[in-house]
Parts: sequence; structure tokens; C-alpha cells
Amino acid sequence: MPRPDADLSLHSHMKHYSLLTIFLIAGMLVGYLLTSEKAFFLGLLLGYSVSYFNLWTTYRNARNLGRTTSNSLSMLSIGLGYVFRMLLVLIAVGIALLYPETFHLLAVIIGVGLFYTVMMVDMLIKAYRRKR
Repeated sequence: MPRPDADLSLHSHMKHYSLLTIFLIAGMLVGYLLTSEKAFFLGLLLGYSVSYFNLWTTYRNARNLGRTTSNSLSMLSIGLGYVFRMLLVLIAVGIALLYPETFHLLAVIIGVGLFYTVMMVDMLIKAYRRKR
């Protein structure tokens, strides 16, 4: 049986990252509207959105893993999460390659990695606060 405090902690982390995502996407939209680098900011937005969606699917799979029995269909859908996340990244890169005038390829790649950077900085800040 899953621990209720683990699910609550997982939920609070996801809520925290969702709020951070709203602020970062708002910043990207401001950059898109106020600068001439529209393709760069659209690429960042595409990459970051895919990365957030990947986190959301990981969260959903982790939450479902704690609740599911060993039903083979449930376990298969959870196991295919990695493949699904990689396909999403490949689709985002493919979109940038198909429409280079709209989406900057390097910005899409930076956007995908940006979410992991945000999570790492957030973890470092939390660890620093716990030490104090």
C-alpha cells in the first residue's frame, strides 16, 4: 500500500514545478512579444512545454505505480513512459527541423534541458535552506 505522505510530497512537488512553469512560460511569452527573436522564444516555449509534459507523465506514472496492482496492462503503460517521453522530444526536434523559420532548433533543445536545470537549481536551493 502506498504511503500517503509520499503521494502528498509528490503532489506538492508537482504543484511547485507547475507554478514555476507558469512563470517561466510567461517570461518566454514576454520575450516573444517584446523582442525580434520570435523563432528563438517559440523554440524555447516548445522545448520547455515538451519537457514539462514529460515531467507530468512521469508524475502520473509514479502516482499510478503506487496505486496499481500488478495488472500487466497498467505496468506496460508505465514501462513505456520512457519511450513516450523520448518520442515527444524527437517530435519537438522534428517540428523545429520542418519549420526552421518558426522554431529555432537550438532553442528547442535548450528548452528541453531548461526544465531539468530548473529542477536542479530548485533542489540545490532547498538543500541549502535545510542546512541553515
